[in-house]
Amino acid sequence: MICKECGAENTDSSVVCKKCRAQLTIEENKPKKAKKTNALTWVFLAVSIVLTVSLVIVSISKPALTVSNDFEEPISKAAVGFKTPEKAIEYFVENIRKGEYDAALASSCYSLIAENFDYQQFSENIEVLSPPEHLTPTEFDLYKTIHANYNESLVLEQISMIVFQLNAQGRYSELVKGFPIGIEGADVDFDELIACFDPRVLKYLKIDNIDKSSYVENSAYKKDMVEMAVSHGAEDATSRSVLFKFNGYYYAGGFTLMKYDGLWYIDNMAEMLPSMRYSGNLEELEDRQEFKAYLIRTDIEL
Repeated sequence: MICKECGAENTDSSVVCKKCRAQLTIEENKPKKAKKTNALTWVFLAVSIVLTVSLVIVSISKPALTVSNDFEEPISKAAVGFKTPEKAIEYFVENIRKGEYDAALASSCYSLIAENFDYQQFSENIEVLSPPEHLTPTEFDLYKTIHANYNESLVLEQISMIVFQLNAQGRYSELVKGFPIGIEGADVDFDELIACFDPRVLKYLKIDNIDKSSYVENSAYKKDMVEMAVSHGAEDATSRSVLFKFNGYYYAGGFTLMKYDGLWYIDNMAEMLPSMRYSGNLEELEDRQEFKAYLIRTDIEL
């Protein structure tokens, strides 16, 4: 404590100055306390400014759409678009193989559909009014949320079906086809059954080939796909057939994709064809040669 009369320094507990014997009061120490408070104020002010500037920079720099040509790149939670359908499929499959499901979903267009779905256009295209479940007007925020969650769940369910099929290896064929199995009176090995849901099997699933089926160039098919794209707020839509290799076996599958702002996104893991199930399950093939025959689809009426 500094004496205001003579300037001598005293202890904080002193009542009178040790030099001039003038009385000391707590007011003598107030400047020091004020200085400490003032310093803390400046520290908090500086931290607040830094945080504010950082948040502004992040919000400005965060892209709504991201172009990615290399599926090894880290991604944000924003939608990730690709210049070709093949690149989108490669990115998606590589990430589900690694167990990076959020990254895989980032390449799907569910958030874009939620923002752009045209209920009237869709209803007029199919000439049917759908029940008010997930195909609903996106003029209201509730239905944007429903659209996004439904389409995201659909893709995850299709991944689940493929996981089960690869693990089951011919067992539980009805479940693989999407049909329930009654268990009354049956001796079910639930340990074996639950093991069929293990997603780690996906790391052994690899793309062998991506190609167009013959129907992709069909004029009727193209017309249907464009109409579907427009009702979903997209520029275009298409499908690709994929030959997968898994533990020495070959499987055929497919993807439907949509194009927004010149970039392709995954719509779902099934080709939009009347004769194919929407569950996303794979078709087992003998070899690569059979895949070539698979591409020439003569069994489909468009």
